[in-house]
Amino acid sequence: MNWRNKFRFEVSDTGIGLTQDEQFKLFKAFSQADGSITRKYGGTGIGLYISKQLVELMDGEIWVESEIGIGSKFIFEIDLIEKDLLIVDDNKMIINSDITALKGNKILLVEDNSINQEIILGLLENSGIKIDIANNGEEALKKYAIKKYELIFMDLQMPIMDGYEATKIIRAKDKDIPIIALTANAMKEDMQRTKLVGMNEHLNKPINVELLYKTLFKYLSNKSTKSQILKNDNKHIIIPNFTSIGLSYLLENKKLYL
Repeated sequence: MNWRNKFRFEVSDTGIGLTQDEQFKLFKAFSQADGSITRKYGGTGIGLYISKQLVELMDGEIWVESEIGIGSKFIFEIDLIEKDLLIVDDNKMIINSDITALKGNKILLVEDNSINQEIILGLLENSGIKIDIANNGEEALKKYAIKKYELIFMDLQMPIMDGYEATKIIRAKDKDIPIIALTANAMKEDMQRTKLVGMNEHLNKPINVELLYKTLFKYLSNKSTKSQILKNDNKHIIIPNFTSIGLSYLLENKKLYL
């Protein structure tokens, strides 16, 4: 076996731990170690099943090591061919007249995951669009009540109040504001449900940047007719160049990528 290009990733916790029988069930579709875990901690169990599929598609291996009352360690190994480091000079002027035409529009991003928040903010950081963040449906309703927004991005599964319930309440008062589902729930039934509660579009995660921009242009008005020259401040950023991992989902934004 060639260990030179094999990389190991580990995620550890100090949680409740798992028995051998529970560990066996973890990587099966829609399976939790215990039904009470789903009720108490949330989740359906499909995440680890998807992770297993992705790792195996890359000819890798994934497993769990755990002790009851101590915690668990989730581990996967994959082959990544590491090339020479890329030293990229991004001190360039970038013309981005399209997205800056939406400058001044106000968006409410309803999302409980901080990484997803950071990605959306990063993808739109040069647009001039003003973005407020709500961490759940209840926060979204409070912000919506005191401020006018041109569009709402709505996650579906959130603590306290989910996106479905928040959308129902907003739609009872406002039939016009565009509400866009931004979620990892990509099943046909999920799309039908978002439509039934009054959402205008259903965007899946990981985010397709082109589709994200198209959606913004569809529902937001052009408030600026002038082209804006944007300067990329990611000068001389050094990143490892792995053949299996790319920047395309993040508009080649190396700062956001890191």
